[in-house]
Amino acid sequence: MGENFRRLDKDGDGWITSLELMPWESGLFHTELALEQLFKLADADEDAHLTIAELDDAKHKIVGSDSQYHFLEWVDHLEL
Repeated sequence: MGENFRRLDKDGDGWITSLELMPWESGLFHTELALEQLFKLADADEDAHLTIAELDDAKHKIVGSDSQYHFLEWVDHLEL
């Protein structure tokens, strides 16, 4: 929880305000973490863009990760 608290405490004052807590409550905080994880797993050339080839090459790393579930929701939502 310590790392999550630090990420939420944007102004670093040791307290979390209601505005700082909103990403946690909305689910955005967890989505951002999952997307960061997806890019760490798949963005082989570290150019901040994912290609089909990079996703295909990383699929064995993605399976079972938190990023897999967010990725599947994204695919379902966009009907890919």
